[in-house]
Amino acid sequence: MVDSDSRRTIAIDLDSVLADTMVIWVEEFNKRNSSSINKDNIISWDISKILEISITEVSDIFTYIWDERWIKWLDFHKIHCDDLLFVYDDAPKTNYPFDILVDDAPINFSQLVHPRIGILFNQPWNKNFTWPIRIDSLSQVINLV
Repeated sequence: MVDSDSRRTIAIDLDSVLADTMVIWVEEFNKRNSSSINKDNIISWDISKILEISITEVSDIFTYIWDERWIKWLDFHKIHCDDLLFVYDDAPKTNYPFDILVDDAPINFSQLVHPRIGILFNQPWNKNFTWPIRIDSLSQVINLV
């Protein structure tokens, strides 16, 4: 439990935690490939292996979504933050200053050490990852911190 006078920095992942981007990603993938997959079919973080597409194609779809479809998403949802950092997949999130990390990617917890806290946001691609603190909605974070 955190003392009420303590200030903690909470880092919340944007893709597939704060914003359910995978729903839009799958929609765009289906449109481009005449397919009919859904988010529940993405059972591994490495989408390129599941769908047998290149990592570049995976990345291009995410870039398109953020550039063309969700560019004002934070403003639309009236989400305000003290700081917004863009961290790419090859940069460890543990390099950044936070006390608590809420994320859906198991790889981001591999170098997390006490006193930092990792909260795993449940998604189909992390069901087989063993982690002690899991949530299904962001409202559950309040009860944990």
